[in-house]
Amino acid sequence: MADKLLELLTERGHRTALVPVARLHDLVRDMEELEAGARVYIVSRKAAAVDETVQELSQYGDIVGLSADLSSAEACREFAAQIAEREDALDILVNNAGATWGAELGEFPPEAWDKVFDLNVKAPFFLTEAFLPMLEKHASQDDPSRVINSG
Repeated sequence: MADKLLELLTERGHRTALVPVARLHDLVRDMEELEAGARVYIVSRKAAAVDETVQELSQYGDIVGLSADLSSAEACREFAAQIAEREDALDILVNNAGATWGAELGEFPPEAWDKVFDLNVKAPFFLTEAFLPMLEKHASQDDPSRVINSG
C-alpha cells in the first residue's frame, strides 16, 4: 500500500492526502518522495504521537499533524469541516486506524465488540462520507480521488 500511496502523491500529481494514523512512517517508508510537493495531514487522538511523527517526518515534505478523536459520525463531520477550511479538495483518504480486543471467543464482552466495530467499521465509513465533497472536487473519470482502507 505504501508504494501505491507514493505513486498517487508524486507521479499522478495528487496534492493532498489525509492519513488517520499517528505513526505515518509505518505506512509510508520512503518519505523523500513527498519532496514533490504533496501535503499530507496525519491525525490521531494521541496528540503527543502526532507531534512526534510530524517532527520526525517534516524534513521530507509538508506534513501537518492534527489531534482528533474520529470515533463518531459527528466528530468525522466536524473534522472534515476543519480540513475544508484549509483545503479546497482532498485527493487521497487513508483509513488506517483500528482497534483489537484480546479476549477469547466465548469471553468477548459485548462492549468490546461495540468498541472494535465502531472504530474498525463505522468510523472509516463516516470519515469517508464526511470527506466525500472534498474527494469529488478534483476527481475525474480518468483520475478519481482515492480512499484506501487498511486494517
